[in-house]
Amino acid sequence: MSYIKATIEQIEQIDSLAMLRLKANELKLQMLVLDLMPSIEVGKSVLLSIKATQVSIAKDISPLISDENQIPAKIDSIKEGKLLSHIDLLCGNLPIESIISTNALSNMRLRVEDRVVALIRASDIYLVEVLDD
Repeated sequence: MSYIKATIEQIEQIDSLAMLRLKANELKLQMLVLDLMPSIEVGKSVLLSIKATQVSIAKDISPLISDENQIPAKIDSIKEGKLLSHIDLLCGNLPIESIISTNALSNMRLRVEDRVVALIRASDIYLVEVLDD
């Protein structure tokens, strides 16, 4: 699981559904929130989490893809398993983990230092807490 401290830059809300636009260092993220809590407002710092199994990896990707978060990354390390492989990515200076099948790792010929794109749906980012700054 990856944890990221971010600042809320924008909130778009329709009924109980909200799209948050966040910034973590130079990284821009979008996330969906149901039933927005009153403590969530523009300018607030929040702690986010992303499950490693929800982070896809792409090489040579077309810009036409539905995942809102398409984050340029570099592979920092790879732990290859029999069925699944754990990949540590550096997105700027923020670490994000990904777990993909070892078959996909082999088919994509992924190696340490490769430049890739981390793909994360807005609905796969979770709000852990609102931080007091």
